[in-house]
Amino acid sequence: MTKPSRPKRKHETKWTITTIKKSKTRGNVSTESERKSITRPVRTMKQLNITMKDQKVCSTVQFEALPNEVICHVFTYLKIIDLLNCGLVSKRLRTISIDDQYLWPKKLNLCYKKVPVEFLQRLLDSGCEHLSLAEAILERTLNLPKASTLKYLNLSSFGLKNRENSEKLLESCYSLQKLSLSRFQLSSKLIDCIWFQNGKTLRVLDLSNCSFYCPKNDKNCITCNDRGPIFHNIFKVYNIVKMCTELKELSLHMTNLHEKSIDILVSNLTLKIEKLDLFDMEYLGDEHVNILVTRCKNITELNLGGLTSITKNSLNIINQNLKSTLVKLNFAFTDVMLDLSDIFDLKNMEKLELFCYDLFPNPRWMDKLKPIVWVEYDPGNIKIACPSQQKYNPNSRFWEINHTQGLWEIKTEKEELFTA
Repeated sequence: MTKPSRPKRKHETKWTITTIKKSKTRGNVSTESERKSITRPVRTMKQLNITMKDQKVCSTVQFEALPNEVICHVFTYLKIIDLLNCGLVSKRLRTISIDDQYLWPKKLNLCYKKVPVEFLQRLLDSGCEHLSLAEAILERTLNLPKASTLKYLNLSSFGLKNRENSEKLLESCYSLQKLSLSRFQLSSKLIDCIWFQNGKTLRVLDLSNCSFYCPKNDKNCITCNDRGPIFHNIFKVYNIVKMCTELKELSLHMTNLHEKSIDILVSNLTLKIEKLDLFDMEYLGDEHVNILVTRCKNITELNLGGLTSITKNSLNIINQNLKSTLVKLNFAFTDVMLDLSDIFDLKNMEKLELFCYDLFPNPRWMDKLKPIVWVEYDPGNIKIACPSQQKYNPNSRFWEINHTQGLWEIKTEKEELFTA
């Protein structure tokens, strides 16, 4: 009589494990006949964890055995922070990650960061083309013996604590297409780097909130010492507008240029200009607007907000000369009172989509211009040469610039590198 077999447990998982019986000779594996297969349950996760750990060790060994070309290809999928961390694993991986210039990014956003000089020098040597150092700080002094390949460069508020490094960085640039020096005190070297080295390639220039006067401790400025700072202010403006012949966008937002500098600006600005920001220029009047729009017939966006020296004559001159091209116009904070006839004249402009104005005597007049009227001035609607996004802060009641999202039309999120 045969003994009945024990019923299988419901929760018992069976694994087939092949064991090899070793022969008496040390290190030799027995023959095929000595192999034995047994079946036993694995009831604990501890044994499974050991197996997974062994697999990870095997995969690491296999990765180290790969040739440099394959490892280099794998590294192309990593972010810069992961690439730097791989360089800490071994000398071989460090050599691959640091020396191969094709692994380093062509665009990088380092805004609000404290950046080591060695990293920035290696980044530029690797052929970086789009770089943001907005409100960043560099440790020590840059040394750039060769020309960089930068095309887009955002140095907004960078010059406040990095004046020497700003000059060295711009001295290495010879093919810039878009440049932001917002909130800079423009020295002679910076101006020379703009027009002399990049005048033929520069398309977009942001000089908002800049001062064209040399710093007080700039004893090397021969022009200021000989002929005075006002003359040098005019000289700087002349070099930029005369030599930067390919400019499409220019922002002089809140620069408050001297009257003679404005004369130079409107009389020599390139005819290719399409977007111009002259917000809050105290000395700019109707005669300047007349010269500007009579010469530059390709303007599509014009910011004349905050100009307290102009009258409604400027609006009529704009209507006559930019009737077929102008798309956006800011006329807010100008103290100019418009009547109903002026409002109807605006409707004759063929391409006008946005008109910023804040002094409508009769709220019903706004309905006459809809949908092109925008009552309150919004920097987000007329953004000229600005490399970053602008957002309104209801707590401070100010428009704040956010550099973390991009670099003009290039999307570059802020990297989690270094300390803020």
